[in-house]
Amino acid sequence: MACNQSSIETYEYLLPNLPNASHEGDSRVPPPRATLRMSLAVLMMLTVVAGFLGNAAVCIIVYQRPAMRSAINLLLATLAFSDIMLCLCCLPFTAATLVTVRWHFGDSFCRLSAALYWFFVLEGVSLSVWTLVEVPARAPQCVLGYTELPAGRAYVLTLVGAAFFVPFAVMLGAHLGVLHAVRKNAVRVHNQSERLDLRRRPAALRRQQQQASLDLSFKTKAFTTILILFVGFSLCWLPHSVYSLLSVFSRRFYCGPSFYATSSCVLGLSYLKSVFNPIVYCWRIKKFREACLELLPPTFQILPKVPERIRRRIRPSTVYACTENQSAV
Repeated sequence: MACNQSSIETYEYLLPNLPNASHEGDSRVPPPRATLRMSLAVLMMLTVVAGFLGNAAVCIIVYQRPAMRSAINLLLATLAFSDIMLCLCCLPFTAATLVTVRWHFGDSFCRLSAALYWFFVLEGVSLSVWTLVEVPARAPQCVLGYTELPAGRAYVLTLVGAAFFVPFAVMLGAHLGVLHAVRKNAVRVHNQSERLDLRRRPAALRRQQQQASLDLSFKTKAFTTILILFVGFSLCWLPHSVYSLLSVFSRRFYCGPSFYATSSCVLGLSYLKSVFNPIVYCWRIKKFREACLELLPPTFQILPKVPERIRRRIRPSTVYACTENQSAV
């Protein structure tokens, strides 16, 4: 990865070999519209705020509740912390670059920002390829761009393959294997339940069968949650990886007028993963959802809070029959 100082002469060297390019004004890529730049920057800053607050809530919940410090929750907290640092250390500078169409922070910080991006993304077990944004004219750039050098192309292929496509293939194979195992166990439990009349079996056997069904239900729900996270990760990073390869291997795409908008949208989509994960946690994990509601200030809580002692005594699945003198279940 390199931080280059591309100028208009670079474009004039690249563009004449394209079918419709000329040495006149057509060879210069027009700057993006101010409305587009401001809209993308606002969306980027909203991503910073939402990603920071959502992932901070995940870290606080795991820290404050010892009962939730399981292995899987600690992994989720690690993912959340890496997304927080990604939002704080990389996203604001990306937003500034989108607004000004210029990299203002120098070559050294370009490399440092790329290193931080890689560090936090790899630490969070969410892999991607670094690129900021391609800008036209004489503006300095921090970009993974087109090259005809065999060594450069080999480096990018190795980088993208090791960072996304190989882990993606491994995770896809693992998820397919787990899905097959879950379906197989579900069929087995269902067949056993049909063969056995639980009302005629001993109490110990009934409890064993019920526990097996509960375990299968819990594992199925956990796997579904992980599968949703994997699908979200793939949707966020697959376009980014394909775009990075096109930037390096396709001169027409790299020098085209739509490169700025495409690169900005793809980069913003990759950052949305930081916002996506906390939403999935609250949607799929009941304890996280309840803990998030408790973190809200009282003025933002819509429903009144039920005392814990009363909530434990209420069993919605039980029918309560009450008479004048007594109540019975």
